[in-house]
Amino acid sequence: MSKKRVFFVRHGETDWNAEQRWQGHIDIALSPVGIEQAERAADLLRSANLGIILSSDLKRATQTAEIIARQEKTPIITSSNLREVNVGIVEGWQRDDIVSDLGEATLLRWGSVLPEDLDFSFPEGETKSAALMRSLTTILSYLDQTAHENVGIVFHGMIMRTLLHFLFPKLKDPLRIKNAQFFEAEYETSNQVWTPRGELEKILEPEAVAFATADSSAVKPSWW
Repeated sequence: MSKKRVFFVRHGETDWNAEQRWQGHIDIALSPVGIEQAERAADLLRSANLGIILSSDLKRATQTAEIIARQEKTPIITSSNLREVNVGIVEGWQRDDIVSDLGEATLLRWGSVLPEDLDFSFPEGETKSAALMRSLTTILSYLDQTAHENVGIVFHGMIMRTLLHFLFPKLKDPLRIKNAQFFEAEYETSNQVWTPRGELEKILEPEAVAFATADSSAVKPSWW
C-alpha cells in the first residue's frame, strides 16, 4: 500500500487579507507580513522533507510555495484548478459591503460548512462544490500517480477549508485557517483513505475517513 503525507498550506497574507477584502481570483501578491509568514511556515515544514509542491497559480500562493521550496530547491507544479473559489461580483468587496448589498444571510451561507450550503455562490461566482470538485480531482489525480511520498499543496483559505471539511466530515465547526497555516493528513492510494495527522488529529478523533474519488463507482454525496 502506498501512503502519502500531504501538507495543506494556506498562502501568506496579502494587503487585501489585512483589509478583509474578498480576493477570489484577483491576483494579489504577498505583503511583507505575508512573506515573513511564509518564511516561518518554510522553517516549520523543513522536517517534512517535501518532494514536490502543488500550488495554485495565483501569486499569493506561488510566492508562498517558492519560499517554502527555496532551501531544498523543491520542485513546484502550478495549476489554476487550485485557485480560490471564484466569488464573482464581490471580488474586492469588504464584509460590510456584502452585508449591505446582499444581506447577512448571504454571508452566513458563504461561511457555512454544511453540505446543503456547498451549492452556494455569489452572483456571477462559482459554487463551493464546483471549486471543491476541480481542486480535489486535481490533487487526487496527482497523488495517485506520483512517486513522491511527501507532498505540499499551497492554495487558499476557503477552498482549503471546504476540502478539509469534505475529507473529514467530523469537523463540525468551521476551521479557522490563518495565513500560512498548514494541516497534515495521510492518504493511502490503494483504498483512498484519508487519516488526519498533527493538528487535525488533535481536533478530530484519530479515525480514518474513507473517500470515494470522482471516477469511483461508489455513491457520492448528492451535491457532488
